[in-house]
Amino acid sequence: MARGNRGRPNKAKAIKAHARRRAYERLGVVLSNDLHAGLVRQIVKGTARLVRKESNRVTIFEVELAGQLVEVAYDKERKLIVTVLPPEETLGSDPRNDPDEES
Repeated sequence: MARGNRGRPNKAKAIKAHARRRAYERLGVVLSNDLHAGLVRQIVKGTARLVRKESNRVTIFEVELAGQLVEVAYDKERKLIVTVLPPEETLGSDPRNDPDEES
């Protein structure tokens, strides 16, 4: 017998809702479905800048959102923006390669 969703949103909806919350929380931008699709389009067309690969399925890209450059995590399997990164973690920064950090 199939389990079904049991009233829960599906994974894609949950991921988009998370990205929407983070865009508003971190940038004050309401991430509509059209804006989300536009970000995905930047990535798919190659106009977004690849920042780093996080895993086999998630990659960080720099995209233009509401007139500013921001970094987003993109799930290539689902073709969705997973989250919008906070400004202090963006623009190519990688805490693993921080020259000011002592070993």
